Amino acid sequence: MELIYTSKEIKEMDAMAVQKGMQILSLVEKAGEAIAQQFESLNPGVVSIFCGAGNNGADGLSAALLLAKTRKVQVYLLRERAINPMMQNLLEAVKQSGIETAEIETASQLPDQWPEGGVVVDALLGAGSNRPAKGLMANTIEIINAQKGKAQIVSIDVPTGISPDTGTVKGPAVQADITFSLMGHKPGVLLYPGAKFAGQVRLLSPFYSEYKAKRLRFVVAPEALPDLSRDRFSHKGSFGKLALVVGSEGLSGAGALCASAALRSGVGLLTMASPQNTAQLYRQTLPCALVRALPEEEGGYAPCRKELEAHWQGATALALGCGMGQSKGVWPVVFQALQTKKPCVLDADALNALAKAGKQAWPYLHNQTILTPHPAELARLLQIDTGAVLQDAMGAAEALAMSTGAVVLCKNASTIIAGPKYTAVVTQGCAGMAKGGSGDVLAGCMGGLLAQGYSAFDSACMAAYICGKAGEMAQQKLGPVSMLPTDTIENIAEITKQLCRTAK
Repeated sequence: MELIYTSKEIKEMDAMAVQKGMQILSLVEKAGEAIAQQFESLNPGVVSIFCGAGNNGADGLSAALLLAKTRKVQVYLLRERAINPMMQNLLEAVKQSGIETAEIETASQLPDQWPEGGVVVDALLGAGSNRPAKGLMANTIEIINAQKGKAQIVSIDVPTGISPDTGTVKGPAVQADITFSLMGHKPGVLLYPGAKFAGQVRLLSPFYSEYKAKRLRFVVAPEALPDLSRDRFSHKGSFGKLALVVGSEGLSGAGALCASAALRSGVGLLTMASPQNTAQLYRQTLPCALVRALPEEEGGYAPCRKELEAHWQGATALALGCGMGQSKGVWPVVFQALQTKKPCVLDADALNALAKAGKQAWPYLHNQTILTPHPAELARLLQIDTGAVLQDAMGAAEALAMSTGAVVLCKNASTIIAGPKYTAVVTQGCAGMAKGGSGDVLAGCMGGLLAQGYSAFDSACMAAYICGKAGEMAQQKLGPVSMLPTDTIENIAEITKQLCRTAK
C-alpha cells in the first residue's frame, strides 16, 4: 500500500526513527542512496543538483556523493541561511570528492547555462516547508524551469514552491518531470494543482518505519481492489438491486448515463423512478431497467411517498440526484431515502437539496451514505467559501466526513475519498473526462457497486478507479477532445474484466 503523509507526520516519523536508534545522518544517507539508484533510468548526461540549507538539501548532497562515482555531478548550494554541522560535513565531503561545487549567495552567482540532455535536481525545500519561494529561492526556481525540455527536472519529495499538504501554489514553483517521494506520498504531489507540477511521482522508501499516522491515507492501487470474479451458478439476486431516482423535464440525459453505468458495474437488478415524462423516455431507451413513473408537478417532483416506498422495497442500495433538478419536491425525496437507512449515493441535485436543508440534516446521514461533491458543492455543504475548499480539498473532505459520518468523494483532477477514519486518493482519470455527464457515470457505477454489497468506502474507491481507467482507455482510442461520457461507459466492461482475477 502506498501511504500518504502530511509534513507534520513526516517529522514525527523522523523523530521516531531517531528514538529507535537511527542517526539523522544515517537517514540522510539512506535517502541519498534511494535517490541515486533511480538515476539508472534517467538521462545519462550531467547531473546538476540545487540544494537548500535544510534536510532536503542534505538528501541532495548525499545523493551527489554516490552519483559522482559514475556521473559528472555539479552541486549548487544556496546559502540563504546558516547550515547545521551535519550539512557542513556533507558539503565538505562533496568538495573533497572532487565534485564541482558552488555556494550561491546572490542571483548573479547562479548558472545561466549548462549542457543539455542531463538531469537537474531540485533539492531546495522539500516536505518541511510551506513558505512561498522569494528572493534567491525564486530566482533559482526560474533558472531550473528554464531547462524544461532541455534536461530532465527531478524534485526530491515535493517540487519547491508547492505546499506539501495541500498542493496549492503561492508563488514560483518548480515544474518537475519526476518527483521522488521519500517514505510516503505527500498530499501536495497528488492533488491539483500540485500534481501538475510534480510530473511522474515515484515512491521511495529508504528505511523501514513502524510509524502509524492517526489517520490512514493511501493511494488506491488496482491490486488492492476486490476480485470481481463470479460463480457461474449465481443469479441476478446475487448481485443486488439498485433503486435510482433520477431525471426531470429537460434533464433526462443525466439519469440515462447514471443508469447505463450502474448496469455496466454489474448490479443484478436496476429500477428507476422519475417524473412521468422522463420515465416514459427511459422505458424506451433503457430496456435493461425497470422504470416507475412518479407524480409530476411543473416538470419536477410532486409528493409521492407511497410510490417511493414501493420503489425502495427490496433495494439493497439507493442512488439519487442525477438530473433531478431544483424543484421544491427534491428534498422530500432525499429525506425519505435517508430515512430508509439503506446504503445510498447522493449526487448532483440531491447534494444541492442537502445543502439547502443545512446542517440540521446531517444527523440523517450514516456511514453507508456516499456524498459526491465537486469543490463548489463541498463548499456549499460545509457552508464555507469555495476558495477555502480549493486551498485544502483533502482537509475539507475529511472535515465533512468526520462531521457527518458519511463517505465523501470529492471530484477533481485526482479523486479524494474521505471516510470517518480513512482517506484514499485515486489518481486515474484524464482530460477527456472533463465533460458534463462524467459525474453521472461515476454515481451510477458507485451505486451499482454499493448495491452488490461492497461498503460505501470501498464502492467509492472502486468506482473512481474503474471510471478513471475506463476514461483513460477511451481517451487512448478517441483523444481528449472528442471522447464522451458514453465512451467511458463503453470501456467500464474492460476494466471490470481486468478485476476478475479468479476463474470460476
